[in-house]
Amino acid sequence: MFYIEAFSCAKNQALPDTNEDQIALVPGVFYAVADGATDISGRRYDDRLGSNATGGRLAARAIAEALHDVSRTAGLPEPDAVLDAVNRSIAAVYERLEIAPDLVLNGEHRFRAAMAAAFSDGQTMRLITVGDCTIRINGAHCLQHAFPADSIFAAARSLAWALLSERGMATEDVRAASRALIVDGLAQPARPPFTDADLEAIRTGVANHELLRDLPLEGDTLAHALDGGLRAVRADPAAFNAQVPDGYADLSGAVLTRDIPLAEIDTLEIFSDGYPMMASEPSVASWEAALAHADAVDPDRIGPFASTKGRAGALFGDDRSILILKSRPE
Repeated sequence: MFYIEAFSCAKNQALPDTNEDQIALVPGVFYAVADGATDISGRRYDDRLGSNATGGRLAARAIAEALHDVSRTAGLPEPDAVLDAVNRSIAAVYERLEIAPDLVLNGEHRFRAAMAAAFSDGQTMRLITVGDCTIRINGAHCLQHAFPADSIFAAARSLAWALLSERGMATEDVRAASRALIVDGLAQPARPPFTDADLEAIRTGVANHELLRDLPLEGDTLAHALDGGLRAVRADPAAFNAQVPDGYADLSGAVLTRDIPLAEIDTLEIFSDGYPMMASEPSVASWEAALAHADAVDPDRIGPFASTKGRAGALFGDDRSILILKSRPE
């Protein structure tokens, strides 16, 4: 038996229905977190899984629904079966909304979500992750993916922020311009407030940035990411090693799995990337304290916790979720 702690919060905590994270569980059977990808298109949809909802929220809720269905089968589900189920569940959303496949495949209406899940048969826990949701085992070992493009965009955003701030631009304008830059990419001609010289300086700075120092960058990944921005990743996730369930993606090379005897698990923490640093202890209070520390040290996420987006006033940098299993009460 495991004791459970869980917490989820929208980026805008006053609007919980905008939360693109989802926690799903049946105690003793499965435990999961899904993290819908931020929809840079700004579109909203009405579906039985959500009204006026983003594609990311619908994808995360579709995954949660699929995992509930998979958990009803006897024994531990095979990873391929889990991935097929979540993809089919998202594809069903497209069908209900009458979104044609070509509009999905070109990125115009691609609903994406990362996921991490743990399934139990009473003897073994099977861990499955796809995307940037993570599972931490006994406070030490992590089942975690690396996404070079995220680090590239975080570096570009921090450099753009510094450049514009040095010119005395208002923080809100800096925030909007630096975000727009990594969304649209650097291949297009410079648009105010940036100049062509600025874009070249950012390219050079990213290539030498500490965030990229230990990254396994393959081929032209750096140039392609900077050129195309987040829009390019949305249009062709496979080109950037960023595949997650989206109804169509081939996830065979994007999944991490591990089987662990239940007797070897003291704690299991499943969380989305809304937490910029890991907690020191397996408790919701400790995870929230870690977030508070990051917000105090680097609220804009342009320094030690550099990211593709940061905090803005009362708005958190991202939706966040943490699901904790403990073998003993504390």
